[in-house]
Amino acid sequence: FAAAALGSLAGLALGAVMIYFFGILVPLREGIRVAFYFDPASVVLAFAVGAVMTFASVALAAWRIARLNVVRAIRDLPEPEGHHGNLFLVAGIALAALGAAGTAVGFLSDSSLGKVAGIPLLALGLGVAASRWVPARWPVTIAGLANLVYQLGPWHFVNLRPDEESVLFVAIGLLLVLGGILIAVFNAAPALKALIILTARRTGRPAARIAMSYPTERPFRTGMTLAMFALILFTVTVISMVQALQGASLQQFIQQQSGGYDIVGYTVSYGEIPDFRTILWGNLSHAYFLGGEQGVASATVLPAKVRTGNSSEFDYTLWGIDNFLVNSNRYEFHDHLPFILDANGTRIDLVNANSTRVWTALSANHSYAVVDRSASGPSQFVGAGGGLRASPGDTVVVTDGEGREVRLIVLGILEQALQFTSGIFTDQAVVKGTFNLSRTYTAYFFQLAPGTDVGWMRGELERIFFAYGLRTIDIREEIGRAFDASQQVLTLLQAYLGIGLMVGIAGLGVVTARAVVERRQQIGALRAIGFTREMVLRSFLIEIAFIAALGIVVGMALGVILAYKVYSVFFADFATFVVPWVNLGVIAAIALVATVAATASPAIRASRIPPAEALRYIE
Repeated sequence: FAAAALGSLAGLALGAVMIYFFGILVPLREGIRVAFYFDPASVVLAFAVGAVMTFASVALAAWRIARLNVVRAIRDLPEPEGHHGNLFLVAGIALAALGAAGTAVGFLSDSSLGKVAGIPLLALGLGVAASRWVPARWPVTIAGLANLVYQLGPWHFVNLRPDEESVLFVAIGLLLVLGGILIAVFNAAPALKALIILTARRTGRPAARIAMSYPTERPFRTGMTLAMFALILFTVTVISMVQALQGASLQQFIQQQSGGYDIVGYTVSYGEIPDFRTILWGNLSHAYFLGGEQGVASATVLPAKVRTGNSSEFDYTLWGIDNFLVNSNRYEFHDHLPFILDANGTRIDLVNANSTRVWTALSANHSYAVVDRSASGPSQFVGAGGGLRASPGDTVVVTDGEGREVRLIVLGILEQALQFTSGIFTDQAVVKGTFNLSRTYTAYFFQLAPGTDVGWMRGELERIFFAYGLRTIDIREEIGRAFDASQQVLTLLQAYLGIGLMVGIAGLGVVTARAVVERRQQIGALRAIGFTREMVLRSFLIEIAFIAALGIVVGMALGVILAYKVYSVFFADFATFVVPWVNLGVIAAIALVATVAATASPAIRASRIPPAEALRYIE
């Protein structure tokens, strides 16, 4: 009870610290403040879960102790082969049944959790049941491989919904680590044992052999210890990979998001600035803008609702773009129609056409429109379950909520899902000729010439059009600010997980201290047959380093692989896949060194036990 209570209170304190740093690191809008708050019921629930898990573990251990054979317990003999065969069979059948039920529910009712967890649980159940008749290594290894292949394969059958994302990430992480641990415990451990014994110096072979025998003979205990390392390092690795993806792709992302523009301006109230270009060129030189007059474009913007066919309506933005924006923007296309017919019925061939030609086609026939990549599937801004879905050739219906509507054919899908200008793009004449202009506002796009200071230009534009309430945005600055905030939040999460890892390492030190007590007779026997203190110390350190290193490798390898799959689904269109080897190496080194340091004291104490005292087994 005391440990569960202290853990709950410590969790509250850590949460308060994280909220404090979150408020410092993440810029929020004026008037918005993130305050520390907790529901007392959640604290009670955390305490209850901790207490129940502790008592369940104690009850299981007590049940096993009560069933020990007296003679085998006194002589420290292992349980006879096949002693738990029936238990494995029952547990395997139960897991297989649960997995089959989860699979059926997942695919019949489109439950993402059932799809993710059903097949792996079924495979694991069959593997556990099969170990009743054959050595556990092979069926369990096959189950672990099936789990990894199923989760990391090239297929994508899960439709993410906003309320399922966090649960699915936890489930996938647990299942991946489970599969990796099963393979590692039953295969990597024996392989590394043979490798260490073969490569160790002749004088070090006895210590290496003893060091590897204990973890390989107790797969459950080894697996639980590996899981602790692997789970935390798996999550830390995924976070590090996301940070690296963002950092390596920032400039490319800015280029794709900006469309070649440096500043976006908009009016505070609905409407269009009269004689905009006349006022602009009367106050500023063409030399400040890329291409002179071509470096300034505008769009009539309408907050609208859109639908395709009989689908639900979605809030969307309709952009009526002028010819300057058509000719100057640098938004590329992911897909587009091979041809269209202009207003006179003449065919315009768009096969292998560049982006400018596709954009120009909007002016040739006002019944066409372009949508950004968020309409074609999951992106970094829109999940798989929400938003408009359309493909080239589809018809979208745009309404303004006052009975006016227009039907537009999707000409193309942009290469990138957009953050600042997301929506549907069509010719400006469509918006002005169909909808009530009093419900529209105007956005202005500026491409600056090399050497023109963005901050100075923003100040000049807002000064010149102050009477019209023009506000400006530095696209690169806004993206950079959001990027910095995201990086800092991810770093905060890494620190939080690092605290968990340190707690786990401290727990491993306690387990090692207890293992020294349990193996006193073994230590005494080794010393009696000629093992020196250094050899005993070396055997303990090799054992701990092996377990920690294996957990680190499993967690980081699975984290990198999962990060690549996430990259291929959500980030491949604008990001470059990179692996932060230096960061991962530093994290692995810290974890390994901290583990050895935490367990060094019990290992040194074990090496100093006199043989006679150890053989008497006086605790």
